[in-house]
Amino acid sequence: MDQVSGPSSVGMQGPQPKRCPLCGVTVIPDPLGLYECACGWGGPGDPLEHDRGLARLFARTDRDLANGQAQRDLSRLAARGDSASSLNPFYVMLLLLVATVVYVVVAGIVGGCVWLVVVGIRDHAWLMVFVGAVFLVLIVNALWPHRRSHQGVRVTRERFPSLMTALDEVGQRVGTPVPTRVVLVPDDDFDIGRRLFGGDVLHIGAANLALLSDVGMKSMLAHELAHADHGDTLFHRFTGQAEYLLHEIVYGILEGVIGQAQGVRRSSQIYRRGGTRGTGATFLAVILTWTLLLPFRLLWSLFHLLRMHASRSAEFAADRAAIRAYGPQAFIDGLSGVLVAQRTFYRNSGSLTSAMRSRSSDNFYAEMRRHFDELPPNITAQLRVDAASDFRTLANSHPITPDRLRAAYQTFGTLPASPAPSMPAYKLLIPSESSDANVTETELTALLFAPKKK
Repeated sequence: MDQVSGPSSVGMQGPQPKRCPLCGVTVIPDPLGLYECACGWGGPGDPLEHDRGLARLFARTDRDLANGQAQRDLSRLAARGDSASSLNPFYVMLLLLVATVVYVVVAGIVGGCVWLVVVGIRDHAWLMVFVGAVFLVLIVNALWPHRRSHQGVRVTRERFPSLMTALDEVGQRVGTPVPTRVVLVPDDDFDIGRRLFGGDVLHIGAANLALLSDVGMKSMLAHELAHADHGDTLFHRFTGQAEYLLHEIVYGILEGVIGQAQGVRRSSQIYRRGGTRGTGATFLAVILTWTLLLPFRLLWSLFHLLRMHASRSAEFAADRAAIRAYGPQAFIDGLSGVLVAQRTFYRNSGSLTSAMRSRSSDNFYAEMRRHFDELPPNITAQLRVDAASDFRTLANSHPITPDRLRAAYQTFGTLPASPAPSMPAYKLLIPSESSDANVTETELTALLFAPKKK
């Protein structure tokens, strides 16, 4: 389990050409093992294969638009490099203006609900009170921050000198200070965010590291630290939070009302065949909600499309910073390795847990590494391809993984080669009081299986 694998492209063994199910053309996979047909087909499992009629028409239109946007992004990145992340000043001003409008609309929605409650109580119009209160509850539930299901292990320089040394190196290469708070978490979190007070916090999920070398992990850390400059600036926070707030309010209300309708429908089917007055009233509430929220849904859709360029530019800029810091191959290996580990963590956690307990072990992450070590190299390579596969759509504000990998692959030959891996990534978690990472991973395993707080 301590063996460090050398660089390996996503599609190490080279998948075979496949016949496009949409146009019948034989599609040859690119050097990364990914498929893309001129007609818009994005490889095996593409939803376009199963859509029919109007569904296929809408899906093809969406795919054509998304393909055009992606091709423009990749061409711009290839031609302009780092400067491709710059935004037109007029576009920035327009986005700020629309974001401000969104904040005003959100405040208006909340204020309208409060007004309904207050006026209803004053006039004894209890229906108004009920409607206003229900919508307020749905809004609060949609916006209430979801707490993390697990706690983490705080990283300090005294306890984790190797990890902090690696972070210092990453920060110097990217040109971004190391966050004031670094936390090892037992799941697959790998993100950087800003707290209300105290600066940024970096979460490093131990479940991501099973396939990573130290260089691959540093590349992923470089991407996250770069977000402090490219994706987490005041501009991106202001506009991104506006989109998030409007989306959570509109679709949170819709999901709440639809969920209530489904619950009433199930209850009525248990006790009566013909339905109840409750089902009819709730159905009307669903129709009314969809109608009332239609203007806000259209506003969110327009803002989402408008902000997409800024969001995608920020993601590509963070990728570019990681690639410049540690080379394209380290980024490709790191990103694909994280995706495989995340998929395995969610899909195979039950069998991994059983295997861990059968060995009387208390280290879940060592069991993950053992699982990957037992796989033939060609299977692991195919897992990387499968985990990286995705399909373009305007619903995504970020570029899909294949496009991020393609953008990295375009830089081969224009940047220095990635440094050679020197050790598995998990060894960076060795604490000062121990000679291996088992102490840290055992502590994280205990947190992983600890009862979740309600």
